[in-house]
Amino acid sequence: MNPKIENYDLGGILLGDNEFESGTLVIANGESVKDGAFLKRNADGSFAVVTDTGTETPVALHVDGELANDSGAEKKFAVRVLTGGRVAASKCHVNGTTPTAAQLDMLRSYGIRAVSITEVNKLDNQ
Repeated sequence: MNPKIENYDLGGILLGDNEFESGTLVIANGESVKDGAFLKRNADGSFAVVTDTGTETPVALHVDGELANDSGAEKKFAVRVLTGGRVAASKCHVNGTTPTAAQLDMLRSYGIRAVSITEVNKLDNQ
């Protein structure tokens, strides 16, 4: 029996079995969104950044590169968001802060599994 070997891009957030959805991401003036941001769904079907997991439910992750809004008003960006699959937990964030285990569990209930990755290319004696 041959062991299965999986190699991951150590710099990326996506780890496999990923599902995406096209949509719009609403960003307030002067704000930016980085990869790994928790997203909620607005009533009109667009996405927005989760700022409080106590009152907002994360349903997706932003994985489309950093976006910034300097337009002077709220702006909608066309994006593809992650709605399912495996991601690196260390690359996820809630409004710029590291998510707790409970917050990562919220993603799991929507099919996004955030897993811890050990980088094996780093020598332990450096």
